[in-house]
Amino acid sequence: MKRFPEKLNTLPMPVESVEPVNPVLPGGDSLPVLKLTLARGNYQRNAMACYISGQGRGDVKWEGDKVIVSPKSPLPVGRSRYNCTAPNLKGKGYYWYSHSWFKKKPDGSWYKE
Repeated sequence: MKRFPEKLNTLPMPVESVEPVNPVLPGGDSLPVLKLTLARGNYQRNAMACYISGQGRGDVKWEGDKVIVSPKSPLPVGRSRYNCTAPNLKGKGYYWYSHSWFKKKPDGSWYKE
């Protein structure tokens, strides 16, 4: 409950486009790069951070209005997620975006949940 007010002040990241669109990783791809084109907004661009399931902070690089997120190590079989946040310029709350990835087993079969 301590973090509940923070969650209430979370705003959607102003994402205009996402690359790739398909969250299912092609066979052999374990280091997916996420590219988000963002609209201007009241977020602190230089303070954006993206966290990768089981890895902590990922690599974030800006190219114009596009943010490029890369993992530091390969994603495991199963479901993974990149969560990106940026503080609100008004000082209260964060902008947030989450992207899921799905990686099949090496034989091409789906993992069991």
